[in-house]
Amino acid sequence: LWGNAIKGEQPVFWGLTGSYSGNYGAPEGFCFDKLCGDAAKYLVGQSEQYLLNRTMALMESIQKQAEETKGRNIMLTMGMDFQYENAGTNFANMDILIDSVDKYTSDGTIDIKDKFGGRFERVKIFYSSPERYTRCKYVDLISAKAHPEHESG
Repeated sequence: LWGNAIKGEQPVFWGLTGSYSGNYGAPEGFCFDKLCGDAAKYLVGQSEQYLLNRTMALMESIQKQAEETKGRNIMLTMGMDFQYENAGTNFANMDILIDSVDKYTSDGTIDIKDKFGGRFERVKIFYSSPERYTRCKYVDLISAKAHPEHESG
């Protein structure tokens, strides 16, 4: 699962998830901290059309990440050093994103099968931990070994 760079195996992030290009920040335009300068991109109090547009932009970022990720679990990173000056603002905006993705994918406004070329049937965004993500990626790995014909990514 972890690989061993010394023995020539793939490094942890590539072998575990795909390539994250060394970045664990939010997708471009989705940093909600006051230090990011993206105040115009806040979601709190915005119109339904604005939320749909931003949700569609987020789905584009997720699609790009999915192209670099094996398995069915994708890590959506949302933080960088010194970018939680106002955690309440960050979490309020992330809560709206989570709810918007659920709403627009559940009601068919955003077609997941079309967006991801049939690779995924649904997208569910939720708060997680490195431990849970690692456990999910391990299940992906075991599943891919047991059913290589179904491996995605």
